[in-house]
Amino acid sequence: MKGLIVVFVLGGILFIGSSCAKQETFSEYDSEKRALNLQDSFDYDHKESKVFTQNELLADVKLSGIDTVWELDCSTSDFLDINYHSENKAGEFKVILVKPNHKVETLFENTDKGTKKKKMPAGKNYIRIIGNQSDAAFGIKYQVGKQTKIIMNQVKDNYQAQN
Repeated sequence: MKGLIVVFVLGGILFIGSSCAKQETFSEYDSEKRALNLQDSFDYDHKESKVFTQNELLADVKLSGIDTVWELDCSTSDFLDINYHSENKAGEFKVILVKPNHKVETLFENTDKGTKKKKMPAGKNYIRIIGNQSDAAFGIKYQVGKQTKIIMNQVKDNYQAQN
């Protein structure tokens, strides 16, 4: 009888411990080399896209990893006019621009709000989100010239992928 009680107690402890599991740490959050590697690797504990169009994203995420949101294929150099806001309640969160000349620029990080104008060289530029155990609500709205082709990544709410 005591053995059965021990099994129930241990089972309960294991169940409670596993249900309280935290997102894994994304150790490459600050790695420029990882940002230039265009293979996405992410774990969303939660992802809710309220708006997602060719030039706007409004979402709540709990993210560890890196995810490409848009590819901007510029036939000539162009400008990215971006309006953004974010509130990060936990961990680390940022949105970056990866340029074809292997340059990485942080557009905004953690809790921030503003507008920016960034020059993009001809070629493929990428807007990516990076989180390290983040809990962020954010919005991005941008414009580019007519010579830039916008390619969206498919956004799936509450989806996990490891590449």
